[in-house]
Amino acid sequence: MVDAPFTGFGPRAVDLLRELAADNSKSWYDANRDGFEAQIRTPMLRLIAEAAERHGGGVKLFRQHRDLRFGKDRSPYKTSTYGLVTGLPDGRALYAALTRDGFYAGTGAHQLSPDQLRRFRAAVDAQGSGEALRRIFEALRAAGLDVGGDSLSGIPRGVARDHPRLELLRLKSITAGARLAPDAALDGRRPLQHAFRTWDMARPLTDWLAQHVGAAREPRARP
Repeated sequence: MVDAPFTGFGPRAVDLLRELAADNSKSWYDANRDGFEAQIRTPMLRLIAEAAERHGGGVKLFRQHRDLRFGKDRSPYKTSTYGLVTGLPDGRALYAALTRDGFYAGTGAHQLSPDQLRRFRAAVDAQGSGEALRRIFEALRAAGLDVGGDSLSGIPRGVARDHPRLELLRLKSITAGARLAPDAALDGRRPLQHAFRTWDMARPLTDWLAQHVGAAREPRARP
């Protein structure tokens, strides 16, 4: 349940994220914890919770603390705040994030497991489903969404260099989303409305993924 409706991020939300990026220390975070919670994390939790209530999913707000067990970056805090609507009946995950660059909403397949990647490439290679995905990408881009994902620098094994959908076959993740600039009005309902509109516009992509890729059956590689 939503404890209170989403009414926007605080007026200093983006500034706080920029300050955290400039001074990523425990002393800065402890001194600004109350403002960070009130202006960023609590509003983000309310946005995700309201979206989950609308779509019938669960709520996941990621910790601000980074996991220092992996990777070379030893900075203790993430410089963006983000969460997911999870467990939707159709398998989608809906993503929202507040960053120094504004508010972003997106969906898709952020990290494909090995079995998902095999099914994805087989579907892209097939003429009918592959051309359908190409047209979806074109339509979403024309509508103003950023569509793409992480991509191989080379050519997948067994794929011809002149394959008509080579760029799609190189993808290792597939996402579609859109951003509100940091100077946009983030202190009202606009971010939530932007998220709803973005997720709805991306339905052709998530429907294609549900039909041709489906859920992971093998463990995903650690990022």
